[in-house]
Amino acid sequence: MRLPRLAIENHQFTNIFIILLVITGIVSFFTMPRSEDPQVAPAASTIVVVYPGANPKDMEELVIDPLEEALNELEDIKSMSSQAEDGLGIINIKFLTGSDPDKKYADVLQKVNSIRHDLPQEILSLETTKWTVTDVQILQVALVTDSAAYSTLEKEAKQLKKSFERSPGVKRVTIWAYPQQEVRVSLEMEKNAHYRITLSHIFNAIQSTNQNIPGGKIDLGGKTFNIETSGSFASISEIENTIIHAANGNVVHLKDVADVRLAYQDLTYKARLNGKRAVFITLSQKKGTNIFSIKKELVKRIDDFSRQLPSSVNLVTAFDQSESVAARLNRFFSNLLQGLFLVGIVVLLAVGFRA
Repeated sequence: MRLPRLAIENHQFTNIFIILLVITGIVSFFTMPRSEDPQVAPAASTIVVVYPGANPKDMEELVIDPLEEALNELEDIKSMSSQAEDGLGIINIKFLTGSDPDKKYADVLQKVNSIRHDLPQEILSLETTKWTVTDVQILQVALVTDSAAYSTLEKEAKQLKKSFERSPGVKRVTIWAYPQQEVRVSLEMEKNAHYRITLSHIFNAIQSTNQNIPGGKIDLGGKTFNIETSGSFASISEIENTIIHAANGNVVHLKDVADVRLAYQDLTYKARLNGKRAVFITLSQKKGTNIFSIKKELVKRIDDFSRQLPSSVNLVTAFDQSESVAARLNRFFSNLLQGLFLVGIVVLLAVGFRA
């Protein structure tokens, strides 16, 4: 009973202490991060190897086995699994719970890089990825249209992406469901036969012209100038004027035997929202931020952007995680108040009004 007596005898200090606790709780309530899903980074990594032309047996013997042997030297390994396919190898390595994710990821990178020179030189790609579940999408909006071209949707989506990226708390913005533009070269086979030009000859001519190759440097006393070949096509006309054949004073350009134009890649899937063609923009949240503060800023940007959209395009919110977070918080506080009420009743019945 000494603690209650001290609290009562020094009631001024007790009151101040309680007020400070209440203020701290209120400040924490308004500043604490809010999101629906926990942002977790487990101690695990994935190594993906792309080795064109290798069958599963070669992939296992030449790539996966050396990598597993090197990774097996690491401490605190919980499990390690691998998968070999035609031209593709995948290794998943997990560490014991409680291991530092950043340190273990650095150890995996160090081991992979230490044997990189022992692996086949023909490997096209070797990537190490750290496991994380922090990239949960918090908002998805859609540019919906009945008649606008994909080029219009692409232009507007990229402008909206730049606006979202400048918003505080937004980690990543991604655009989905519009086909990428490409330069399409349609050869006229009769003309190729007339000039006796093979497909490989045309391919090599375009590829060699579209290269930046260092040409050395010029030393002019106190100044040095680097020399580079003028590769990297800047326009369709430059591609059309590529010289693919020259003989007896006759020069054949690509436009003489082919039609060169900008086109879209063949659609592998189609995106629809309520039956209308759409392009989607999704956003992920930075760690330790408040989803409601982010949403408040995004709403302003969405309203401003909607006013300058073409009449044929509408901006629609397809998914909003803040609504789910708000609903869960409301249920939590409802349960909390019910618990406080029940505890108060039990205490009142147990000790009476005087206490």
